[in-house]
Amino acid sequence: MELDKETGLYNHGARLRNPITANWLKIDPLYEQFPDVSPMSYCHANPVGRIDMDGKADFYARNGTYLGNDGVDNGDIYLLNEGYRAKTENESINWGGNFGKYVPIIQERSEKVDGLIIQNRIERGADYTISEFHTIGCHNNTNGYMLEPARPSTKESGIDKRIPEGVYDLAPHNGTKYKNTFVLYNEDVPKSRAILYHVGNYGKNTEGCNLPGTEKGNGAVYGSSQKFKELLIFIKSQEGTNIKTIINNNIEE
Repeated sequence: MELDKETGLYNHGARLRNPITANWLKIDPLYEQFPDVSPMSYCHANPVGRIDMDGKADFYARNGTYLGNDGVDNGDIYLLNEGYRAKTENESINWGGNFGKYVPIIQERSEKVDGLIIQNRIERGADYTISEFHTIGCHNNTNGYMLEPARPSTKESGIDKRIPEGVYDLAPHNGTKYKNTFVLYNEDVPKSRAILYHVGNYGKNTEGCNLPGTEKGNGAVYGSSQKFKELLIFIKSQEGTNIKTIINNNIEE
């Protein structure tokens, strides 16, 4: 965001804003693309808590932090490869804006993905962990809470404890008990451990898995069936199948 001294307007990249009237000079570009969704979809219906960067979602760090864009309004999403970090102390790069000449370098060190599910752990109890989550993609974004098992985090199978923070791939899952869902996995946590998204409200329902909900309270999530449907719609509605889940642990242990 830069102040245009000639016009007195703030330039947010995709559009201009009048700081006196607090009005935008045109509608959010994302709403022009998807008029059937809320014009607040760019910030998950939370314009105070989330930032309207430029109407686009481009480059993200491994923890889900927005880094900037390539200046092309195509909705592409990139995630930094493992082993790379954003050197935000390098003031020659326009962090949070158009990377300009640095686009090829950052793109080479990133993976193009179809969507992100960013999950930040905020609360824990004797038999549960609760996160806030939101999605980043081209269609049907959603947000809410996620219930997981209690600490400690573990890579081992057969243990009803949460998985470690990190980046996870998703794959379709149709098992005996849970069907039409997705399993989270990476190099440390194999598919065979069966860490799934499924419906449930309490820590005793987790079975090692992730349970979405619309609200939280008293160590539980509520509205799980509805939020589970929304999450599946998001995953299935993206243009490809390369969806990543990012889990961050923001709780003192």
